Amino acid sequence: MSTIAKVALAAAAILGAIAGWHYYNCTKLEQVLSAASAEYLHDVWPEASAYVEISPISNLASIVVERDPVTERNLVTLIEDAFIEGVRSELEPHLERELELAARARMDLYAMALPYRVSITIDDRTQVDENRGWNERVASRFAQGCIEGIVDSTRRDYYERARSVGDANPRPFSGEREELVREAFGPMCTCIAKEAVTRFEHDELERLESEPARLEAFMKQVSGAELCNAQGAVERMMESLR
Repeated sequence: MSTIAKVALAAAAILGAIAGWHYYNCTKLEQVLSAASAEYLHDVWPEASAYVEISPISNLASIVVERDPVTERNLVTLIEDAFIEGVRSELEPHLERELELAARARMDLYAMALPYRVSITIDDRTQVDENRGWNERVASRFAQGCIEGIVDSTRRDYYERARSVGDANPRPFSGEREELVREAFGPMCTCIAKEAVTRFEHDELERLESEPARLEAFMKQVSGAELCNAQGAVERMMESLR
């Protein structure tokens, strides 16, 4: 092995270690921030909830606080909004300093080179059907599961079709092709998720998910409707895979 190859291999190993250590730290800090946010809101704003996401690439820590929708604007709500804005403007730089110190303490070289930035947003909680225990994130997770299920099924069909025509070494079904399937079926799965929220209570849907035949029948019924079909995107996607 040449000297250049050895240096390149060593550099790749070092960069991989830095990236892996940074990803681990992002995950741990996300857990810490989530727990701290939940504890803080429980004490000062019990009707609100929060979730935290840290991007390991951009180092943006997004803290989204969800509150009950404000149905009427009055002096009290305006004062509340002003107070929230003041707390947010003070808290964001404070958390950024704490995250910077944590990065240095953990020797997270990536975060030391690209410091964390914190974004705190206050959103009205949008519940699809509060009485049924559904909210927007639950519906989003259901839609994502639908999309990934279709991707897996399409991948299996792709390789089975290749074997059936004697192609022992087809082009890999990954990357751009997977994204094409997600783009084609995303709107349909989002629509199916909304229909599921409308038709089923949470417990009933959990039972439905354990009955594949019944679940498949429901999804076929809904996806066949004009509102929930994938329209021409599916035809274009299938054409590109040929």
